[in-house]
Amino acid sequence: KVSPVDLRFHACRVGDIDCISRKASFRQRRRVIGSAFVAVFVLFDMGSLVAKIAFQPPKPSTYSQESLLSNLRQNERLLWAKSGINRVAVVFISHQKAVQTLIYSHGNAEDLGILLPIVRDLSRILRVNVCAYDYSGYGISEGIPEEASVLRDINAVFSLVTSTLQISPKSIVLFGKSIGSGPTVHLGSQLNAADFAGVILQAPIASCIRVASSIEVTPPFDMFPNIDKIPRMSAPLLILHGTEDEIVNIDHGRSLFEAAGSGWKDIVEIPGAHHNDIEARHAVALFESISRFLGILRRERRCEA
Repeated sequence: KVSPVDLRFHACRVGDIDCISRKASFRQRRRVIGSAFVAVFVLFDMGSLVAKIAFQPPKPSTYSQESLLSNLRQNERLLWAKSGINRVAVVFISHQKAVQTLIYSHGNAEDLGILLPIVRDLSRILRVNVCAYDYSGYGISEGIPEEASVLRDINAVFSLVTSTLQISPKSIVLFGKSIGSGPTVHLGSQLNAADFAGVILQAPIASCIRVASSIEVTPPFDMFPNIDKIPRMSAPLLILHGTEDEIVNIDHGRSLFEAAGSGWKDIVEIPGAHHNDIEARHAVALFESISRFLGILRRERRCEA
């Protein structure tokens, strides 16, 4: 007769550890449950720590809705994208000669107040429309910044551009800078390559945890595992990375380039450039590289207004 305490644990695998089916006492069962609880707690705690490091919105925000509206020009609009239960702030800059539209996902310590001069330059110099947005919990966007909400945000912005603004998806180029490469690669790997124009990544991350540790296997608490998603992305790809990037080593850009499933791809290594000075000190290399890429997309007729 088997007592209620005389339980059997069936074989299971956790990572590379096999738990062999055997009888266990109540004390053993309690230890196993306790260990499992601790493991879950550690993973949750590590995930929270990674999120705190990954998302550093300017506090306080560098702008308010009133200051942003007063600063917008005639060809610029403040819009709102519905991302789950949150409203996400979007600035759309139109260019009268544009046949392409960039959806710009910014770095982790920026918001639209900091970003506005940069995206204005992108629109003016490249003659494109630019749609820039603040992640949930950034600027005047609602909610809190976390991986899941950021991935919802870019989907909401893409829907706003294609549905509300009625811009052809085939004219859209996804542009992700630093941590913005996370939502950019995520959406790019979900879309059919024939349904949008291409992808630009500036100083991209292979994944969040890989910024601090040279690991090969993605742990469960990691965020934005671009290195695992980019093989599924087949749209044309341009990667820009500074050779002296002290925050996200250029090896991130190189590994993403090698892993990308894109039929056409290029990587431009900008000599002497650091993580945060490309726009200010290496603008010529930046804009020439992007302009050349956009020209290739136009010649291949991948962009339709």
